[in-house]
Amino acid sequence: MIKFFRRIRQKLLSENRVSKYTLYAIGEIVLVVLGILIALQINNWNERRKNEVKAKDYLASIQADLYQDLQEIESMKNWKTRVYCFLKAFPDLHLSKNAISKYVGLNLDETNCEITYRFMFNYEKSFRSNSSAFDAIISEGNANLISDKTLFSKIQYHYKFNNPAMLDLYNNHRAQSSILKHKYAHLITFEPYTNITEIKDSTLIADLNVFYSEKQMYVNQLFRIERVINEAITEINAELNE
Repeated sequence: MIKFFRRIRQKLLSENRVSKYTLYAIGEIVLVVLGILIALQINNWNERRKNEVKAKDYLASIQADLYQDLQEIESMKNWKTRVYCFLKAFPDLHLSKNAISKYVGLNLDETNCEITYRFMFNYEKSFRSNSSAFDAIISEGNANLISDKTLFSKIQYHYKFNNPAMLDLYNNHRAQSSILKHKYAHLITFEPYTNITEIKDSTLIADLNVFYSEKQMYVNQLFRIERVINEAITEINAELNE
């Protein structure tokens, strides 16, 4: 093709046809510019496609991590009967049993309970979110690849706010557990009552109120996180299926 255009130029020059040569030169420049523009357009299209693929890979990885988080939350739910049995055993605890039943799907009146001294001030398992995919997209500077900014904000809120807040609640909950276990070590060790529900000590009941209020805050936050995760997974599915 290049040789073809070169022969045309040489022919026009040899025939001293300057005006036609000028038009030809302009036409050749236009063709070159068009070729460059088309090449750039194709290159931009290819880059967009690569970025879209990369964004979906990131979202798929984040979604996989969120599914792991749901499994982690599910594995933590074995405490729920034990926790709410204490609330049932001590009617003087000033916590909303109806609200608690709503959160966990338990009917306290129909729940078979067996409570022990050992679990009276037990702290719950720590929830630790798997953030490897989110950390990767941030460290690689590719957060801008996620076109749905509302979705990314929700994901970012989960990892940057929910998780640290959950950790703070857990640390407070665990510290309170240690304090109360030490304070009531004699009670837990010697188990002076045949039935734990016979305990009427007003100071102990007050401490149980504080402890289970903090426990409820921890549990409620966990269920809020579960809802946010499920919403994020649904929105990621919509993005991946576009």
